[in-house]
Amino acid sequence: MQQLVDFLNPLKNALVSAPGEFKYTLSIILSGIWCIAFGIYTAELLFIGYNIIGHIALISCLFATYAVFTYAQQYAQGGAKKKANKVIWALDREG
Repeated sequence: MQQLVDFLNPLKNALVSAPGEFKYTLSIILSGIWCIAFGIYTAELLFIGYNIIGHIALISCLFATYAVFTYAQQYAQGGAKKKANKVIWALDREG
């Protein structure tokens, strides 16, 4: 049972040091494979396409949420790269 928990733990499995794009791609491929496998098992072959699209949407939303939360946390700690304000208000050119 502990091996299964370690396998599903993102801090201990084989993808721990992979870049985010690679993790995203593999997650999409694996979800498609599992949709096909369960579709064949349950004889619901007409709904495989909908299941794959749903999984792609769900995984994309999870990765986007993680990216937003990570950026927000870095920004709150002052670690995000803040751009200097380059707006110049030239009052002498105002009409």
